Amino acid sequence: MNFRLLKSSRLASLCLFAVLLCAGGPLQAVQPADRQLLEAATAGNPAAVQQALAAGADVNSRDGEGRSALMIAAASGSFSATRLLVWAGANPSTTTTDGRTIYDLIAADLPDRQPIVLLLRCHAFLREHGKVAPGPVAKPSLALIMEDNVNYLHGRIRAAYEVNQAELRGRPGVDDDNNGFVDDVYGWDAVADRPYAIGREQLDAYLRNREAIARILKVDTDRREGRLTPDQAELELAGYTNPLALIMGPHPQLSDRHFLDLVKSSAHGSHVAGIVLANSEGRARLHTISVPGVGMVSRPFGARTEELLAGFLREANSPEDFLRRCRARLLTDGFELGRRYSRYVAATGAGVANLSFGYGYPYAEQVTQFLLRRYVAERHSRDAAYAPGEDDLKALLDTHASEIYLALSATWATVFFENPDVLFVCAAGNEGEDNDASYSQPAYFSRLFPNVITVASVGPQGSLSSFSNFGRHSVNVAAPGQGILSTAIPEASIYMDGTS
Repeated sequence: MNFRLLKSSRLASLCLFAVLLCAGGPLQAVQPADRQLLEAATAGNPAAVQQALAAGADVNSRDGEGRSALMIAAASGSFSATRLLVWAGANPSTTTTDGRTIYDLIAADLPDRQPIVLLLRCHAFLREHGKVAPGPVAKPSLALIMEDNVNYLHGRIRAAYEVNQAELRGRPGVDDDNNGFVDDVYGWDAVADRPYAIGREQLDAYLRNREAIARILKVDTDRREGRLTPDQAELELAGYTNPLALIMGPHPQLSDRHFLDLVKSSAHGSHVAGIVLANSEGRARLHTISVPGVGMVSRPFGARTEELLAGFLREANSPEDFLRRCRARLLTDGFELGRRYSRYVAATGAGVANLSFGYGYPYAEQVTQFLLRRYVAERHSRDAAYAPGEDDLKALLDTHASEIYLALSATWATVFFENPDVLFVCAAGNEGEDNDASYSQPAYFSRLFPNVITVASVGPQGSLSSFSNFGRHSVNVAAPGQGILSTAIPEASIYMDGTS
């Protein structure tokens, strides 16, 4: 309203009073762009939401009931419109004039309720606890290989590997470059919170066994390239000439075939690093953040699992209370680990990170089931009459597995949220599953964060590989993933298949 057109200050005061009376009522969103945004949210139309925001709408516009545009979009069941508003900065933690939260407005039977709730809760938690790194990134061509092992001694990798020269030439035990990480010459192991490095003993072990290893790798290469038939290759790999068999003796699980599989598994990070180099036309530099494989279901808290569970079991007065305590600790641990990863990502200045690992909702269900069984066994040992029915346990599992999944999501959600200028590239997974249904993380998070993309595998003819995970909403692109030759252990390259 243009008060310069009013003829008296008294009239101006009356008009201002009238406007204040209407605040929070049906006429609150008086700006056309705000009204347009609320209408677009009601329709669940992401394109119209984008248009309204471009026209200058307040991303936190509210209607007469105090419902924000984000609340309305979520209640409409439109994941795309909800995501767009979240990415634009809408606050997920506001309430309506009568005190309802956004979760109160989302109907239980909405098809996309779980993805919407996951999106909102991740962002609500991280808006409160996360710390976004300032952009832009310092080294856009630096690619972080987030794997348990990357062989930076391989000739092809070494030439492009980013070595922290300040720490290499500095004093041991001192943070010579003041980046918050001591002796991070070749990378960082965030779980152990120590420098990542290939040990002297690792290199010595390889050098002692290089000829036997080279022979086994050559058999596989010759099979892939047609110099040996599959039967001939299997015959060659049926022996026990590998270092493990020589140490432990012949055993069905220690044949050269099994050793080859072990080598491929251990060389996974190096293989990925070689692919990055081969497809960057020499522009990429490499560095490592060590990421161990997913822990066993029976050790959800790592090395302190038994100690923590014993405490929770003593303190909890019901299975619900026990699971809530476990969930709170998993959330705390996951967030703290995510912060360690996140800080190192920011410290390197990298522009790209590769993540080729994951686990999904079924893993969270298995963890929850394990925890429930531990509670029941402990309670039964103290009270023989305690014997909950299977239906009761299933109800608890159904209720709490999603909370455990959210807690387990904290690590990678934190990394992605805090580093918005880094592009995170995730492998879709090799289980032939629909990620939209299994919520495989971190791959599924391409649906939740704009700086994450997920890659499926295709074969030579361009069709989806039989092993590749897929997802209409959560897989973004596909790339060749069958019979890919790349770096492995020193002096050797091998063929591998996979979405990585």
